[in-house]
Amino acid sequence: MNTSLQWSNRARAYAAHTGGIESVGKTIIEHKTYAVSGNSILIPLSGGPSVCDVMSIPRGRSPSDESHANQPKHDNNKNIMTSETTYRKKGRAVVLAALMVLSVVAMTVSFTGAAAAQQATDADASINAEDIDENDFWIGQTVEVSGLESPADLVHDGESVQNLRLDDGTATIDTSDLSEGRYQIEHGDTSTNSFWLNEHEINTEFDSNTATLGSEAVSLTYEDVSEVPRTGNVELNVTGEYEGEALSDSELDSIFGAADGEGDEDNAVLISSDSVEAQFDEDEDAGNYSFTFDVTDTTAEDTAELSVVEPGSASVDFTENTYEGVAGDNVEISLDLSNTEDANLRLTHGDTHVGDFEITGVDEEQVTVVFDTYDGDVVELRDSDGETIEGADAEFVWEADEMALPAAEYDLEAQYDTEEDVTDGALMLLNERSTDGITSHVAPSEVEFDSDNPEEFLGSTTERDYIAYGDQLITQVDASGIYGSSQGENPLNREGVSLTFERASTDAFDSGESFTLSDLDAAGIDYDVYTDAENETFYVIFNTEDISLSSEDIPEESEADPFEMTAGETWNATFEVGSDNAYVEEDETESVSTNVDVEEVSTEWNGEFDEDDRLQVPNSAESEISAQTNLAPGTTADYYVRFQTEVYEDETTVTEDGTISTNFDFSDRSEGEEIRTVRINPQSSDEIDTSGIIVASEAEPEADISVDGELASSEVQVGEEGELTVTVTNNGDAAGTVDFHVDIGGDTIHQEELTLESGEEFTDSYTDFNTSEAGSEISWEAHAGNATDSGALSVAESDGSDGSDGSDGSDGSDGSDGSDGSDGSDGSDGSDGSDGSDGDDGSDGDDDDDGTPGFGVGVALVALLGAAMLALRRQN
Repeated sequence: MNTSLQWSNRARAYAAHTGGIESVGKTIIEHKTYAVSGNSILIPLSGGPSVCDVMSIPRGRSPSDESHANQPKHDNNKNIMTSETTYRKKGRAVVLAALMVLSVVAMTVSFTGAAAAQQATDADASINAEDIDENDFWIGQTVEVSGLESPADLVHDGESVQNLRLDDGTATIDTSDLSEGRYQIEHGDTSTNSFWLNEHEINTEFDSNTATLGSEAVSLTYEDVSEVPRTGNVELNVTGEYEGEALSDSELDSIFGAADGEGDEDNAVLISSDSVEAQFDEDEDAGNYSFTFDVTDTTAEDTAELSVVEPGSASVDFTENTYEGVAGDNVEISLDLSNTEDANLRLTHGDTHVGDFEITGVDEEQVTVVFDTYDGDVVELRDSDGETIEGADAEFVWEADEMALPAAEYDLEAQYDTEEDVTDGALMLLNERSTDGITSHVAPSEVEFDSDNPEEFLGSTTERDYIAYGDQLITQVDASGIYGSSQGENPLNREGVSLTFERASTDAFDSGESFTLSDLDAAGIDYDVYTDAENETFYVIFNTEDISLSSEDIPEESEADPFEMTAGETWNATFEVGSDNAYVEEDETESVSTNVDVEEVSTEWNGEFDEDDRLQVPNSAESEISAQTNLAPGTTADYYVRFQTEVYEDETTVTEDGTISTNFDFSDRSEGEEIRTVRINPQSSDEIDTSGIIVASEAEPEADISVDGELASSEVQVGEEGELTVTVTNNGDAAGTVDFHVDIGGDTIHQEELTLESGEEFTDSYTDFNTSEAGSEISWEAHAGNATDSGALSVAESDGSDGSDGSDGSDGSDGSDGSDGSDGSDGSDGSDGSDGSDGDDGSDGDDDDDGTPGFGVGVALVALLGAAMLALRRQN
């Protein structure tokens, strides 16, 4: 423990000499070693092993600045996974720094000029400069190189990256901050050979992602995955976390019984054994553990996760209630494994115990068992991404007689241990298999089948019962119950399943020719089989030009007969499932067949020829040149058209109806101008050519759009609905597209783009008229392209039935001459019934016996009373 600092004579002398020391003091320390605390170095004194000088280094300097001034700085705060310096290395650096400072102090005090001695370094690797020859070292290591002359520099890519300080011709290189690559050391007047600095990478994982408290230990697998792996054992510094909290070194030592001591930092242990296991006792905590393993002398590290569970918490569950398939095909049974690597599935039918699936070593929480119902084999185990699980074992163990499982309903029960209870159940339903159909397709010869992208190839095929010789023939077979994977990807390897191609006989003495895929194999003829088990379909693909086997080419061990597919023949493809198959009754055969005619390639011009056999080509902006062919749709074809001094070219493809067509702009060509060559060159086929001549183009057919609007009535009364019917007609010889809109009262109430074929008509009605104002004229317009029609709707007054109430006001005019009565006479106009009610006020004049002009008796009395009151108020 530190006590208060006191000045020593030697420290005072050193301070007076240098003037650069901030503080010097004497302290008692606990250990008999040099130590560094911040910028202070503790130096032993003659007073005893526990007495020392404390020397503070000037601000901004570290004890090693002078000795490593030209070397790259090392960040001691880096994570241990990214080149963190170990405590062993830190201790070494402390001792070296302390010795250097001690030497300086001693020299200053004695004035002897004696050179300070350097302490030997404990390097991770040592080599003599003369022995350097493409050696391998790894980033993070310290490398001691002897046999060097001063000055010495470490060089990478032609540039100096470190100035090396020598001690008796030896330098220690810290590689922690260097990059991988080739290095040399230039020293004195020479240079060493090259050595390599490599990135060290490791992979660590447990052989199971789950461990059970109090159960068997799980093994740690260590793998060097560096581009240049290291040889021999390495020391691993191990730290760990439980549920995000750091594990202590004692907890780590309990888990890893093979730990070799404390690690290079707090809460760490060292492991150097090549066989490491993690064991969790019953009193440990269940939960999620994470362990970080880093190599002590390099920057390599990796993390391995482990889930620790309570005993008895394991289970195997089915992800579906029913797994459905076809007898003879694969069935996929998906499972969820919880806290177990093993599963046992019991398969029964009624009272019959058919067999058991025994699955072990599955390091996944989700697994799919692929089961071939024909052979009773587990084909593979897949993870949740559909990838094959490596290292696990699975087999189906028969309890009943081995057979192809018949179409029926089966029960499944799941256990993680046969000694434990059943944890889940499900059904497996197998349907009857079938042989459904066969179809022929064609594809261009230049299209290549890609098993990794079969949809692209199949998208280039066309269903046909004829094929041009040299194109590819695709035979599609629709059948189920033949795709169990035990026989491989080719369903034709299944027992009793065959596909035979046979040439139709031409006469009674023609025995015909035939071949199977086995014959093609024996002859070395290329073909492809693509299986789409999900859609219960497979395809056999070959080029018709390749199907040829002469008697001279038949291998001696083969029993094949000669065959050749040529133009002008009809071939039959027959698919059969015979009684050798477990699902077909004895002496029975299921069969489907189709015929395809093999034709010579034929390409002929479309269009008119003149008397000199020249193809007539119109001088229009879109002059079409076309031909007809029996080549497969999608086949590429090149057009070549040459005039006297100009050439036109284009690439096109054969359409579904066999047309090879393109358009050129010959609008600037004169009628009668000769075309020297018109040529089509289809891929993998003979070209055809002819001469041509420009002729006047016919008038292009055009659309003729008209529009007509008609009102249901040209006049409506106030409040009545107006209706406009608009009809747009294409009277031309070609389709036309126009902008169609209807305006009523200045507002566009409907607008759309309208396309009409020749002779087509469009009709619609509109009622968006505001008829609330009598005497108004509401305009309308209908536009279809350049065609328009317009008109107006008149709004008349109503027939007056409501206004007649106003005529009652005329009774008021029959009364006195009172002015109110005259207002009632306005009601007689009928324009406003309410004014008529004012006329009722005039009828009040009938009650005025005095006939006072303009006033009734009541009004006069009210006026007199008001005047009297006003006078009285003024007097007051």
